[in-house]
Amino acid sequence: MCECKSSDNAQPRRRVKQLAEAQSESGEIAQLLCGGNNPGEAESDKDRREKKIADKWKVSYTRYFKERQKKVETKKEHVQFLENSYYVAVSTIEIAFQYHTYTRDSNKWHPILEFRDAVMKTLDALVLIRPNLQSELVTAKAAIEKIEGGCDMGGCPFVSLKYVEPESEKLQILLTSMDKMLARVKVQHESVYNIGKRASEIAKQAIQEFKEKTNNFDVTRMESERQKLFCEFVQSTALFTIALKELYEDSLASATAR
Repeated sequence: MCECKSSDNAQPRRRVKQLAEAQSESGEIAQLLCGGNNPGEAESDKDRREKKIADKWKVSYTRYFKERQKKVETKKEHVQFLENSYYVAVSTIEIAFQYHTYTRDSNKWHPILEFRDAVMKTLDALVLIRPNLQSELVTAKAAIEKIEGGCDMGGCPFVSLKYVEPESEKLQILLTSMDKMLARVKVQHESVYNIGKRASEIAKQAIQEFKEKTNNFDVTRMESERQKLFCEFVQSTALFTIALKELYEDSLASATAR
């Protein structure tokens, strides 16, 4: 997938998604985890409202990426980019809807793993657009491999600094690499940079808060306190998804204008 400069006879530019619009959209998705009932809202009405939000996301992102994979089957780098983007879009909904299932299942701490994988898939996708960013990704992965402890795909035992600290360090490394990569695409893809940068900021704040509070959760309110923090991870993942769609459409527009 190449970066192509537009010509003087280029077609009208597509509508770029602004940061405020992306934040509103990602905030709506985060409400699937943190929203609760509106004043006077029956549970059945809440379920219908949340289904409408989730269905809208699936049409705009999960179905969008899946359908475009079918159209570019002969272009390997396009397919891989769309596969990674699809994963991030699905993870957004998964963390929001499956959070309670994860945290109530044998005290496992799964959502952070889903988030870490989503960040990694976002980085992989960026490299497919900009191969010259590969060295940054390789460096990040090597640094993560040196960190001992943390979680694996089997989950994590009940929240403990023994697991939180190494996982936090891994995510900090990935998000620092994300910032460096986004800075490299800022000139060609400003909206992607703005949205992705905000996603990274939200995630870093959530990581720091979670690390600081791990040993100080109010036992009687621990689930609700953790839930609030994971809402920020949902919003961050949603913003990364939106940024990836912007990046793909930017690339298509550049190719068309060539």
